[in-house]
Amino acid sequence: SIPNKVNLKTNDIVLKTIDKVLLEKINNYQDKKIKVSYKVIAKLKEKLFISLNDGENNVEVMGNVIESSINNPITKEEIIEKLSKLGNTPFMISNVDIDIDDNIFISLKELNEVRRNLVNNLIDKRIKNRKEIIVNDIPKINAYFINLDTYNKIPKTFDEFGLFSKQSNYQEIKNNVNYQKINLFFDTNKKDEDIDINDLINVAHAHNGKLLTKEFKKGDVYQQLTWETQDKEIFKATPYTILRAGHWYNPCYYKYSWEFDRLAKTDLIYKQIWFDSRLESENNLYYFDEKLNLCIR
Repeated sequence: SIPNKVNLKTNDIVLKTIDKVLLEKINNYQDKKIKVSYKVIAKLKEKLFISLNDGENNVEVMGNVIESSINNPITKEEIIEKLSKLGNTPFMISNVDIDIDDNIFISLKELNEVRRNLVNNLIDKRIKNRKEIIVNDIPKINAYFINLDTYNKIPKTFDEFGLFSKQSNYQEIKNNVNYQKINLFFDTNKKDEDIDINDLINVAHAHNGKLLTKEFKKGDVYQQLTWETQDKEIFKATPYTILRAGHWYNPCYYKYSWEFDRLAKTDLIYKQIWFDSRLESENNLYYFDEKLNLCIR
């Protein structure tokens, strides 16, 4: 058993201050970066050539014409040092292939500039290729944007997005903007100790489900209760999970399929969220096939 050194009681809230797994992930962050390789060709009286490759995408930059230098020739080590400074970029260097003449001059400033241009160009190319993949993946387009026509109407720059208000103060936004607040079917201003069984019943009915537990001590928001979904599936959850966190059971948790169109038609709470950006005429089922490709039917 775990020693209780701080006199914890049943249902007391415990806050985790150290996460060993998270710390390990942070320490191994470098492993998550994208490995890239450089190719450098520097020949006397020819333009400097450097390329950057991530295994799928390749970008190239031509620099200045290379001059000779007897007193201050650049070394391979200096080139590698400058090109390796990838800092806060998503990349980490894996290899540098260098083919250079002896006794040539390349300014360190030029190397820095070439590196920045290559990194920016590679990021842009990866984004462009990713967009092309998304556009050609109709199930994903339909899942996120209804259809390809809606996707193509998304503003291309941030300035094109309409804002509810340019006010920075939340209270001013709340007072001045005509917005519709989501109805959660209980008084969200209630304190936890004032939550009663009628609140639980109302929220369950709004989800087109039921509260099966018959007895509930007022304010005991961490009591494990039994609920029934609109599909007659039974699950257990605390009032805090259902009311405060806004969760409700869904078979996608174990089936890896999503029937939000169907569920939202009778779940009065989820309906307000789902059909804010979807069409009520939709009746799609989203799921993963055996190769983990997103499918729709």
